[in-house]
Amino acid sequence: MLDAIYTNENATRNQKVKKSLFDALDKISKELGMDFEIYSGGQPAKGSKGKRVGSTNHDNHGDGGGAADVIFKKDGKIFDLESDPKLKETLVRRLKEEGVNQFGYGKGYMKGTTSAHIGMDNSGIMKVWGADKTRKTADPLISKTVGEGSFKNQQPTTQQTKTYESMAIPNKNPTTLYKLNNMKSIPVQDYKEWFPEDATGVRDWRNVAPMTSSKTSMKGEFKSNPNAGKITTIKTEGTGNGQGRNLQKLSQISSDLVPYLSNLYNASLKPGAVPRPVFNSPLKLERVSMDADITAVNNDYRASVGNADQTLDGNTAVPVKMFAKGMKFNQLSQVNQTERNQNTQISNQETILNNQIKQGNNLALYNTRLLETERTNAIQAAKSANLANASDKFMMQQNTKAQVDLENDKMELLLDADQYGTWKRFQEKKRSKEYKFGGPITSGKVFKKLKPIY
Repeated sequence: MLDAIYTNENATRNQKVKKSLFDALDKISKELGMDFEIYSGGQPAKGSKGKRVGSTNHDNHGDGGGAADVIFKKDGKIFDLESDPKLKETLVRRLKEEGVNQFGYGKGYMKGTTSAHIGMDNSGIMKVWGADKTRKTADPLISKTVGEGSFKNQQPTTQQTKTYESMAIPNKNPTTLYKLNNMKSIPVQDYKEWFPEDATGVRDWRNVAPMTSSKTSMKGEFKSNPNAGKITTIKTEGTGNGQGRNLQKLSQISSDLVPYLSNLYNASLKPGAVPRPVFNSPLKLERVSMDADITAVNNDYRASVGNADQTLDGNTAVPVKMFAKGMKFNQLSQVNQTERNQNTQISNQETILNNQIKQGNNLALYNTRLLETERTNAIQAAKSANLANASDKFMMQQNTKAQVDLENDKMELLLDADQYGTWKRFQEKKRSKEYKFGGPITSGKVFKKLKPIY
């Protein structure tokens, strides 16, 4: 048995679904070799009598319920759709081709992956959801599949045409007719508005009343017309795509932004970065070494001792050696003192030079930080000036627009006052001829009425 069957006799939603939905399920069950048990079908529409539950997707508006909750079966056993991803993809694709546009499926939703919510409505919007009844938890494969290919019941954007009649009712001796000139086309298009469902959390789009985006511009003209009693028909058509309006809005936005291009450019300008300072390294002066002088003193001492041993007897040589030794110590002391004094002077000079180098490095660091502070202040000042300039431009734009609106309001008041005065003079017959709207006007009563024709 490869069929779609009802098992919802004891369910709250115990009504049948719409024929197109049932036929689609029955047809696909035979193609794919599986059964669909409809355990939850249609229910009374919201606001009518009878038991109902959940969202309006299952509501019966006279042609059967709009959705079915089904259990998948294969070979008489409950079938887990996750066990065959290829079959799942084919099933969703075929359901979409047959006009189904509601897919509720996933782990944690209804009876898990052995069941699904399958619905069909006329919104033309694909709706997919998962465990939390939003698209975020929808099955990725189903979301990808419904996003490809065509949709059977998808309706193109409709266009409407409204026709108006301009009727002139003249006097007994008609000589004038009020005509409508320079009638602008009025784009009329079907719009859809989103209404949240009460249980599924799925977007539901419904048609709302047609809207127009431009006003009809009419210019009055009085002139002699032998066919004053004839009805004049004016027809306006809507394009349905709004491209002209979008281009006009884009042009207006562009013209409003042009004065701020210099501000955008100035905002990107910044002074160059301050170069890092170059620090000088401390000096190390070479010290004095008098080792050669010490060696010479020692050599002289050894020579004196050797000469005394060779030329003098023992008793005479002793005092000579003692004298030579004293001379040695005296000369070594002088050499060492001279070396220390010179090295001390060198060390002091080295300290002075290194202090000067350190002061120079500190000055370079201070100057660098000073330049960085000046750079930061310059950037902030430029930003403030740029912002103030942009604010001045904005206020000037607003003042100009306000002045233009004021002048337009004045003109409207003047036109209304003039029109009323002219009409009053017609009624009181104070003037028989007057030049208005670029031509002569003769007395007479004029009546104009716009009547929409659908």
